[in-house]
Amino acid sequence: MELTFIVFWTIVLVNDVKGIAFPLSGCSESEPDWRYHAFNEENYFFQCALPSSNPKNIFNTSSSYNKDVEWFRVQEDKSVVRIDFTRDTNLTPQGNSLWFSQIGIKDSGTYICTVRKELLCLKIILDVKEKISANCANFGETKLYFFIGAGNSLYCPSLNCYKDTQRSSVKWYKDGNLMVPDKNRYSLEIKEKEIVWNEIYETDSGIYACDYIQFHKTDRWLVRSVVIIQAIVRDTVHKPVILDPTDGQNQEVELGKPFDLKCKVMFGFEMKPTAFVTWLRGNLSLTGDRLQQENSKIDDRKLYGNEYVHKAKLEKVTENDLQDTFICSARNSVGNSSVTVKLVKKSIDRVVLIYILCITIALLLATFIASGLIYVYWIEIILLFRNYISTDETVGDSKEFDAFVSYAKTNSYSIEHSMSENYTEEEFAVKLLPEILEDKYGYKLCLLERDIIPGGAYVEDIARIIKRSRRAIFVLSPAYINDPILFELQTAVKCTLEDDSPKLILIKFKTFQEPKSLPHVIKRALKVVPTIPWKEKYGTSTSSASRFWNKIRYHMPIKKSPVSKDKYSCLPKCSSLSH
Repeated sequence: MELTFIVFWTIVLVNDVKGIAFPLSGCSESEPDWRYHAFNEENYFFQCALPSSNPKNIFNTSSSYNKDVEWFRVQEDKSVVRIDFTRDTNLTPQGNSLWFSQIGIKDSGTYICTVRKELLCLKIILDVKEKISANCANFGETKLYFFIGAGNSLYCPSLNCYKDTQRSSVKWYKDGNLMVPDKNRYSLEIKEKEIVWNEIYETDSGIYACDYIQFHKTDRWLVRSVVIIQAIVRDTVHKPVILDPTDGQNQEVELGKPFDLKCKVMFGFEMKPTAFVTWLRGNLSLTGDRLQQENSKIDDRKLYGNEYVHKAKLEKVTENDLQDTFICSARNSVGNSSVTVKLVKKSIDRVVLIYILCITIALLLATFIASGLIYVYWIEIILLFRNYISTDETVGDSKEFDAFVSYAKTNSYSIEHSMSENYTEEEFAVKLLPEILEDKYGYKLCLLERDIIPGGAYVEDIARIIKRSRRAIFVLSPAYINDPILFELQTAVKCTLEDDSPKLILIKFKTFQEPKSLPHVIKRALKVVPTIPWKEKYGTSTSSASRFWNKIRYHMPIKKSPVSKDKYSCLPKCSSLSH
């Protein structure tokens, strides 16, 4: 047996290379595995599978066999030729089976099939008989239509032939599978010679085959009849139903642009379909028939009818089309149905317009609110930005102080003022400024009474101190504007004009009027340099998180790692103004 397979597959491989006829000695010279009797002008099939005494199925249409099963036919000269299915149009391979459409006498002969994955090679004898010569009485149709809900029966057609020969019992198959009684299906009876339905279901459609063995002398022939049953409903008694559009409907179009007229129609079931759909013009005299009809798209609903979607195309909508009417006409064997539509200019979709308008207003409002918030909280945003992104501008600039503080001195300073009372100008400068800027934010201020040891040329060395500071804070009030201390502001303005250092921070502690004798550079500075008003009387500026202190911090140097007062209190102070 192993040697036979080796010889067989060697021959097959050689044949695949040469592509010519060759002998399959392992099969063609052996005894046939199958012998089939068939009757001409009928549908027929047999499979490439080993014989079985009780087969559960008689064909397998799995696509896995498409390239695995090959079919050959033995010629009169005993040569074996692969079947050319492009020439033998009545032969079709499906899965592991060979199907015949309208089998004839010429199809009688010897067939060989091979299954590569199963290392299988079978020899099959097919004998096709004329029904007359086989004494077939009332062989019957092999394609039947049964009405759903009605009763019917199927008799094995080949039992009307060779009535005097010995045979086995009949086995029934549906779609290739052996039929067995179903306890849940009382309306179906599988008898020895026929199948009886008391009520036909839609699922009863399929390919039915009745098989039995016929004994002739020492040979055993398998006799098979194939019947195709289609469960259907009775022909419709209704006219077509036009689902869309509705009668009298207006359809919006744009002038100068193409437009498709669509008509969706439902047709009831007809054994011989007569469905027809078309678009017509109501007045052909206007422009002539410019409708380009397109083939209907069919949505097949099988037993319950078919749905047609038919189109007519206008390449370019004109004014004349707006004056015309268009008719969708549908008909079947029962009658006609039609609807009329009219084309109108497309209007602006108010809902879409309102939707777009609302979105636009919402976006503008959101932009306005966002802009307002950014404008109001711009300083807070910048301070937040500094905390995470900005670099420390105090590193390596050779400056000693973050800010020089200038203010007017008073003669009645009392340390007993509480935080709830209004500050004097001097209290504000020497007490509140350090508490906030030094203690909370780590800046180093230069206060003359605290940080500078008197001595030297006072006026000249004030300029040196200012230049050694990154900022210069001036607490402005009527007392300051009319005090000789004003020269410190004048000196800072000149230093700024000379080398752009330091930057000035003006705090309007109290409102004042500029005297006519005020130097020009100071007048100019009061107009150009931003002034931060002190609003302690409103109860907000004493908080370190108030907008007043945020504005002060905004103008102060950027320090990534601020140092607390305790950390720099031990640093050496200026020994004198001339230091």
